[in-house]
Amino acid sequence: PGLALGPLAPFVYQLASRLDHLEQGGTGTPQALFQQTLDELLVRIVPRSAHGLWPLLQLRNGDQVPKGMRNANQHVADTRKITASQRVLDRLRGNGVVRPMLEVVEVLSRFYVNLALFEIDRKHRLPAYKLESVEGFVEVKRMLQTSKQV
Repeated sequence: PGLALGPLAPFVYQLASRLDHLEQGGTGTPQALFQQTLDELLVRIVPRSAHGLWPLLQLRNGDQVPKGMRNANQHVADTRKITASQRVLDRLRGNGVVRPMLEVVEVLSRFYVNLALFEIDRKHRLPAYKLESVEGFVEVKRMLQTSKQV
């Protein structure tokens, strides 16, 4: 019997949260087998739902906390999850269907972070800000005009 992957798509966040680093030489351990199975499951679900790329990117970028952000010094990145999510993303990048979607999501993700961290002068607030002044806007605009994945 086969496993229907479509109904699992809403649970990608929970599945991705269980990712962990594969230990060297531990290929037969229950933890290693679980991680290999989880990797395979994610690699099979994501091509059916690009929404699954977001939690993988969030995990991979877990160490990218701006120094000026409040309580940034208290953040401790989970390097094992970063490594694990990169492992799955590398496999997905090898998929010709997923690669263009992944490239689009990566561009959008960088832009969203830049937009969220955009410096606003609190003393002289403007009624509106041009998106062109946010780093990555030109790349997003070009992608939106040329990509068939958006």
